[in-house]
Amino acid sequence: IVFCRNLHPSAMLLDIAKKYSVPVLISQDSTSEFMAEVIRWLGVVLAPSITIHGVLVDVFGEGILITGESGIGKSEAALELIRRGHRLVSDDVVEIKRVSKKTLIGTSRFFIELRGIGIIDVKNLYGVESVKMEQEIDLVIQLEDWNKDADYDRLGLEEKYVEYLGNKVAAHTLPIRPGVTGQMEE
Repeated sequence: IVFCRNLHPSAMLLDIAKKYSVPVLISQDSTSEFMAEVIRWLGVVLAPSITIHGVLVDVFGEGILITGESGIGKSEAALELIRRGHRLVSDDVVEIKRVSKKTLIGTSRFFIELRGIGIIDVKNLYGVESVKMEQEIDLVIQLEDWNKDADYDRLGLEEKYVEYLGNKVAAHTLPIRPGVTGQMEE
């Protein structure tokens, strides 16, 4: 039982609640404010969710989900973004929740696993400002091995989307290969 607007229950109600082990809470919010917050919270907690292999980072306030094969460099890319002042939401396993028909939220895990180095606690190493509890997913970057025979859209004119839980998110493929810096060879 929740009493809003700092109203206090009667002694008789408290006795009955105690007898039947019913919690009694008091909130300073109005009933409509309290109900709106409970509905919002339940919408997030009970939202349909999936878990995917990838990295979620906050870059200038935009949620970027980096996906690709294991070992392609997702965690290394995330660590470099963190070193440049952006924030980690989750590495390796990203839980995605569909909180509305247009919004997907990724939730946090503040550790990065780097091959040959081990597990890094980003929050302790780079500070509390380097991590974020949750982030809306605005863009998906798919890392893939560079193929010299593939025809890549270098200008980003093609609109591509990835669908998670029925919601579409803008997506771009980024071809990469190890040991090459600067421009790709033609």
